[in-house]
Amino acid sequence: MSFQLRLNNFVNNLYFVGFSGLAIGLPTSKVILSMSMFLLLFSLILEGNYAAYLERLRKNKPYLILLAFWTLHLFALLWTTDFNYAFQDIRIKLTLLVIPTVILSKPLEKNQVNIWMYLFLATLLVTSIFNVAQYQGFIGSTVHNDIRGLSFFGSHIRYGILIAMGAGISIFLANYEKSLTLIVSLIFLFLWFVLYTYYSQVLSGFLALLCIIIVYFSSLAFKKSLKLGLAFICGIFFLFGTFIYYLSCPQENLTINYDQLATTTALGNSYTHNLDPSTFVEGKPVFANVCEQELQAAWNKISALDYNGYDKKKQPLRFTIMRYMTSKDLKKDANGIGKLSANDIQNIENGITSYGDLNAGLFARLSGLRYQLHNSEDPNGHSLLQRIEYWKTAIKIIEKNWVFGVGTGDVQVSFDQQYKEDNSRLTVENRLRAHNMYLTIWLTFGILGLFLFLYLNVTVFLFCLKCADLIGIMFLSIALVTFTIEDTLETQTGVSFFAIFLTLSIMKYPAIRSRLN
Repeated sequence: MSFQLRLNNFVNNLYFVGFSGLAIGLPTSKVILSMSMFLLLFSLILEGNYAAYLERLRKNKPYLILLAFWTLHLFALLWTTDFNYAFQDIRIKLTLLVIPTVILSKPLEKNQVNIWMYLFLATLLVTSIFNVAQYQGFIGSTVHNDIRGLSFFGSHIRYGILIAMGAGISIFLANYEKSLTLIVSLIFLFLWFVLYTYYSQVLSGFLALLCIIIVYFSSLAFKKSLKLGLAFICGIFFLFGTFIYYLSCPQENLTINYDQLATTTALGNSYTHNLDPSTFVEGKPVFANVCEQELQAAWNKISALDYNGYDKKKQPLRFTIMRYMTSKDLKKDANGIGKLSANDIQNIENGITSYGDLNAGLFARLSGLRYQLHNSEDPNGHSLLQRIEYWKTAIKIIEKNWVFGVGTGDVQVSFDQQYKEDNSRLTVENRLRAHNMYLTIWLTFGILGLFLFLYLNVTVFLFCLKCADLIGIMFLSIALVTFTIEDTLETQTGVSFFAIFLTLSIMKYPAIRSRLN
């Protein structure tokens, strides 16, 4: 076996390990991926077939659009001021260019793609089981009182999206495998990823999984008949509309009569009662049976967090206390505080607003979103309301810079300035960027950047539809939907996920399609 062939085999193995590790955020994976990239480049240089490399890249339209989009990052340095931010962004986005360039120069064989798919699934399975085990306390000694603790290796949002992609790959491979054992294993793996998504309460992960399910069952319906496919799509839109209606309507509240409520506490102090339907949570009145005089005094005796301050999620602590005590059917007075356990106190300090939220899965998340929509006075500590503030701020920045944008490095600077001009309700630590990739691209690079970004995604999506590439359609559906609520390409894990699956989606372009047939 020649030296170059051995090097290629070694590099391919290292390459796949690096991809899988980086995708889920393992600390050593960045080093592994960087090493594999260097070795793969070295292998290509040794092979020396440069004319063929350039020809493949030149004929790949999505790659050329991607190259133009990435080059815009360099061009937009001309009107930026914060070069530290700019070079950090370019360093992260370098993966977006390097991975497609390297792989498309010498595309992977079909069996290599399959190996990577199974390695990716195996990595997700192991890490997801570890996540659940450490969150439940079976591994380690850390006590988690926030569902974010479920994701041990990195961002719970990015990991939730990867789990959804793993679900899509599992159900896709189950259709093409011939071994009954493998088919059953893949189906169980799909169900495990669905259960994990429900339990993790990650909205982005839920939306990504919903995309997977819609794409998969739509493909099955359209294979039967056009009418069945269209009927399925209409049914999905109906369910989505029902979901939006569910969030927009307040919950049915308990019928409570003022005459039935106590007027004084056990200590003889007066209660206040607010039975405004908009202040109910899970049908219960948050601001009934409240004696803040006792509540404040009793809380400050048992906690280092001041009653009039914020919890660890930066939510007003007094409201967190009242909501949590309401979920336990306790009156908001000194006696009620006395009935809280040490674990309850810790939950409240960590920003848990309902006793049942820790293990209630997706429905707890939806209940929280519903509460946010109907109690929007203070956005701090509420992910949806904060995002709405981010989007409003981003749109104001775009209105001033819609043609050329603010430049590669001035994104955070522009947000900080706009928050200050607006005297934003957000606290300083909550004044973040857009959390919407479309808005971020537009305000950074102007209308040309947005056009190139949309052109790239639409071109690849249409190509995947033409080729009936179900994995590509699933990936693009996830990306296009989650881009609306996440800055996916602002993190290394998000960029790597996008670069890897985008490359796999455009490997079938005419110049190199034969390698995968």
